[in-house]
Amino acid sequence: MSKARLGTHPTAETLKNMAEAHKGQGLGRHLSDKTREKMRLNYRGGAKRALYNNTWFRSGWEAKYAEYLDTWNIKWEYEKYTFLLEIDGKKTSYIPDFYLPEFNFYHEVKGWSHNLELGLKKVQLAREQHDINLTVIDSELLKRMGVI
Repeated sequence: MSKARLGTHPTAETLKNMAEAHKGQGLGRHLSDKTREKMRLNYRGGAKRALYNNTWFRSGWEAKYAEYLDTWNIKWEYEKYTFLLEIDGKKTSYIPDFYLPEFNFYHEVKGWSHNLELGLKKVQLAREQHDINLTVIDSELLKRMGVI
């Protein structure tokens, strides 16, 4: 069996295996710190990665938003929970950018993306399928907040 490459889509068999592996783990499956660290080290998202306070973020806006939350002493966890979703009969997963435990609220920082429509669809489905409090923080809101 060959290793998956970045930019490729999982096969139907892989998706089935992933669904079986996650079965019964339910809403907001928690990833261990070891798993999260492996994911961070293996992520090769390009030049947009940003380091802030010993955490690698997938974008500079996410790092700036983390700094903003710290300024206001708001506790946050980065990409802490994974939600399993079903889109058009297919299984997929979604990881919100930030979880604010004191408020039981998730924040997704959205900038430009080559697949923005799918990203926003995942946000909406996560709200509907898992009944979570999830807000999209877009560029306009980040500007009004003085983050960017």
